Amino acid sequence: MLIWAKDHGHVGEIRSGLLAIQQAGIFLSDAVLQEALQLVRE
Repeated sequence: MLIWAKDHGHVGEIRSGLLAIQQAGIFLSDAVLQEALQLVRE
């Protein structure tokens, strides 16, 4: 996962992190996801 993130840059790292969290059974609310995406865009 970390190697993939390095290959695809910061956005890839964020997405990999979110996937890992979801796979662990912790589902983020839409508001939190939107906030994370906003941070990526800035």
